[in-house]
Amino acid sequence: MAENYSSCVHDIYSNITNVTDAKIEPKFDPVVQKVIDIMLMIFMAFVMMTLGCTIQLEELKRQLRRPIGMGMAMFCQFIMYPAMVFGIVHALKPDKFDAIGMILLSTCPGGAISNLITFWAGGNAALSVSMTAVSTVIGVGMMPLNLWIYTRSWTDQSTVVPYINIVITLFLVIVPVPIGMVILWKFPRSAVLIAKIGSVVGFLVIVSVIALSCYQYPKMFHSSWQVLVAAGLFPALGLCLGFLMSSVFRLTYDVRKAIAIEISTQNVALCLTLIVTTFPKDILFQIIVFPALFGIFSAATLVLFAALCQLVSYIIKINLKRKEKELVDPLHPL
Repeated sequence: MAENYSSCVHDIYSNITNVTDAKIEPKFDPVVQKVIDIMLMIFMAFVMMTLGCTIQLEELKRQLRRPIGMGMAMFCQFIMYPAMVFGIVHALKPDKFDAIGMILLSTCPGGAISNLITFWAGGNAALSVSMTAVSTVIGVGMMPLNLWIYTRSWTDQSTVVPYINIVITLFLVIVPVPIGMVILWKFPRSAVLIAKIGSVVGFLVIVSVIALSCYQYPKMFHSSWQVLVAAGLFPALGLCLGFLMSSVFRLTYDVRKAIAIEISTQNVALCLTLIVTTFPKDILFQIIVFPALFGIFSAATLVLFAALCQLVSYIIKINLKRKEKELVDPLHPL
C-alpha cells in the first residue's frame, strides 16, 4: 500500500511544472516527528474515551435516526469546502508545492480535535463523534475523487487512498467512545471526573503539539504571504461555512456549533504523516509547510471559537437570571 501510494506521489511530483525557487529546509527531526505522532494517537484515543463519558446512548441513537446534521456536514466537508479551497488557491496563486499541500489537506476528513473543541464550545458531542467517524469512512472514496478533480491544475496523475492510516484513525475514533459510555453508565460520578481531567489534558496536549511543531518547522512562519493568509483563512472559512449552512436548515445551536467545528477541522496528523512518509525529500519540506501552519492556526482559531461560545453562553445565562429575578420581584429589578 505504502509503495503504491509513494509511486503515485512520485508521478504527481514528476508532472508538476518546473519550480526553481528553492526553500530553506526546516530543522526536521525524525525523533520529534515520532513523538508528535505518538502524542496525537494517545491524545485521540483518550479524548474519544473522555467524550464517551459525556454521551448518553439515547442521544447517540437520536442523532443516527435523524441524520440531517450529519448529511449537511458531509456535504460541506467533502463537496463545498474543497471547492472553495480550490478557488481560493487559484486566487492567491501560491507556489505550486504549497498549492498541492493546500489541496491535499482540504480533501482530508475531520480530525479528533473537533470532538474536544465541540465539548468545550457546548456543541453536540454525540453528533461530533458520529461525524468524525463517518467522515473518516467516506474519506476512503472522497479523498481520491477530490484529489483527482482539484489537483488537475498541477498534474494529470491519480492518487491512492492511504487505507492503513484511515483504518488506524477510524479505530482510534470508534473504539474508545463505547468505553467512555460504559463508564458513564456504570460509574457516572467517575465519568464526570474523567471528562474534567480529559478537558485539561486535551488542552495541554494541544499546546505541546503546537510547541513541538514550531520546533520541528521553525521556518514556516517565514513563508510567503499567500501561505500565511491561507493558513489563517481556511479554519475561519470552515467555521463560517458550517454555521451558515446549518443555520439555513434551522438546526439547533448545539448542532450548528458541532457542524461548524467539524468542517473547520481537517485531519492534519493524517496529512503530515502521508507527506513525510511518501514524498521525496527534495520536495517534502516544501509541501509540508502549509499543513503544519494550518494545524497551528486551526487549533488557535478553534480554541478562540470555543472561548467565545462559552462567553456567549455565560452572558445568556446572566440575562436569563436577571429576567427571572425581575418576574419574581418586578418592583426591585437588578
